Amino acid sequence: MIPIDFFGCKREQIVTCSFEEACDQFPCTGITIPDASALTSLGEALTGTAAFSADPVLSSREPFSELSDYLQAAIRDASVEELKDAGARWAQLLPWEPLDTNAMDLAGFLLHLQSLVRGADREGNRIFLVVESGGLPSS
Repeated sequence: MIPIDFFGCKREQIVTCSFEEACDQFPCTGITIPDASALTSLGEALTGTAAFSADPVLSSREPFSELSDYLQAAIRDASVEELKDAGARWAQLLPWEPLDTNAMDLAGFLLHLQSLVRGADREGNRIFLVVESGGLPSS
C-alpha cells in the first residue's frame, strides 16, 4: 500500500515548505493506493486516457510533485456528478476492482481533491502531491 498526500496551494508556497509545514498550512487530502497502477487508472477514470502525470517540483525541500495541467483541469472543472461517476469508474478498474472498493469512497476522495483548487479563496491553487514512502511510483 502506498500513502499519497495531496495539497492545494501555489507553487511558490510549496517550494519553501517541509511536509509537516504543508500539512499545517494548506488544504490537503490523502489516499492509500494498493499499487502504482491506481494512479494510471485514476487518469483513465477522469479523462478516458490511461495516463497519470506529475512532475517533480524542482528546488523544493521535500519530494513534492505537481499534477499535470490536464489532470488538474479535469479535476477542477468537473461537476459533482462527473466526479461521482469518475469514482464509480475508478472503483471498477484495476487495482481497485478485485478489492471490492466502495465507489463512493473514491468519489469522496475526488470531491475532496477538487476542493483543494476550487473556490473563491483557492483561485490559482495547484495540486501537489507527495508519496509518503519516498517517491512517486512509476506505473
